[in-house]
Amino acid sequence: MTLSTVVEHLSMVVFAIVIAILIGVPLGLLCYLSRAARGVVLRVVDLIQTTPALALLGIIMVTPLGAGKPTVILGLALYSLLPIVRNVTLGLSQVSPAVKEAAKGMGMTRVYSLFHVELPLAMPMLFTGLRIAVVNAIGTAVFASSVGGGGLGNLINTGIRRNDVAMILSGTAALMAMALLLDNLMAFCERRMGRRDSSRRPGRHAVLRRRLTAGAAAVLVAVLCLPSLLPKDTSSTLVLYDGEFSEVQLVNRMVQQLVEDRTGLEVSILDPMTSINNFKELTAREPSCDLMYTWDGTILTTFLGLDTSDIPAGQSLYDFVNGRIGEQYGARMLGKIGVDNTYSIGVTQAVMDTYHPAAISDLAPIAGELRFGAEQDFYTDAGSMKYGPFVAFYGLQFQEAIQVDIMLKYTAIKSGSYDVMVVYATDGLNKDANLTILEDDKSFFPEYNGVLTVRDGLFEDFADRAPELEQTLELLTGQFTNEVMSELTYRVDVLGEDVDLVAADYLHTLGLL
Repeated sequence: MTLSTVVEHLSMVVFAIVIAILIGVPLGLLCYLSRAARGVVLRVVDLIQTTPALALLGIIMVTPLGAGKPTVILGLALYSLLPIVRNVTLGLSQVSPAVKEAAKGMGMTRVYSLFHVELPLAMPMLFTGLRIAVVNAIGTAVFASSVGGGGLGNLINTGIRRNDVAMILSGTAALMAMALLLDNLMAFCERRMGRRDSSRRPGRHAVLRRRLTAGAAAVLVAVLCLPSLLPKDTSSTLVLYDGEFSEVQLVNRMVQQLVEDRTGLEVSILDPMTSINNFKELTAREPSCDLMYTWDGTILTTFLGLDTSDIPAGQSLYDFVNGRIGEQYGARMLGKIGVDNTYSIGVTQAVMDTYHPAAISDLAPIAGELRFGAEQDFYTDAGSMKYGPFVAFYGLQFQEAIQVDIMLKYTAIKSGSYDVMVVYATDGLNKDANLTILEDDKSFFPEYNGVLTVRDGLFEDFADRAPELEQTLELLTGQFTNEVMSELTYRVDVLGEDVDLVAADYLHTLGLL
């Protein structure tokens, strides 16, 4: 964890809260002044709050904002509206009618009374809502990592996947410290405002001094936070989004190192996002990235929403997918790098010691004694490569089928939660969990060939600056095996080696650097 990561996370929260205040306070005033508006506004902010954070960020991402920090800031601001709007409305509603009548009797206009009498009296309730909004925003900002927003979510997700307790705790501790800092800061501001309201009217110089202090504080916050939010100029660089898993991160670094070494073209690897969001950005009308590493099976099932049954007889999965993305998006794949990261079935050492299975078919007579575990996606009804078709195809009836988050499934199997698990063939964590991969003897699972996929017009756009770009990227074709990739991901995920160094080491081994 670096200071820049913490500042990046804090910056998104601060700017989101500022936007939420600018929107939420006027909406709260509107709700207070108009009963008709109150019903509509409160229902809308209630609906926003009940929308899952990832869904809200995904909806915003398909707008012209696209992926990145602006999407996260807007999402956090919308998520922060409910406590602010409700507490402004409630605070103003609780002002004593006698106070309002006294203000009116003194000749104050409705607007003057609202801003100089009622709103100051409602400040404690407003600050309560604001403090709730800030703490919620700090936690919700973790989801920024799903849409390329960065922040501490990347650190925590990586720690969960690697079962690195220290990494998880360091990210969590940073979030807690951030929440305490901002909560105490707002409590201090609330006390200062309370003392000011209860004291005699300040003089002109005191008012000026306070305004200058507030302005200086705002400038300081902007200077510290704004640089981390400003988009990088990537107009003359090759752009990739980083991935959630080490295999993607390794290939991205190899692309970066190869291209920069052989073409002189700068390569920018932006904050991670989910693979499906990455594909959307790659194939958008105005793409924000130039290429991505993925698998042809993933493109078929997840990105295109198709199934292996849709592939015409005699045509390979790779050729079918390449043709489809070319027709629909103008994108294309640059050949297979040699990895087949398909679904595999892994069993624990205890199962091996007791039953000695070698292939998936060997599980049929013993499945009733075993518990099966997989991520939620494997249990869906979409496609023919999921749990239902799998157990029917092999005639398996497990004792229990357990769902677990994809980031936690290795932790779960190491703790003894289940005996059999669906895994990815090249995952280095298979070795760490001491899993034995069984042969898919009836060939149920299709190939998931690792491929570099490039956007429409990429090589034409870089023809002048890097005419050999396509040939450089194709140097990775056929350079890997499942065993090699498993060992590389093991070094990153389990041994904790730096992903850039592992990538460079393998390129040197191949003689490409």
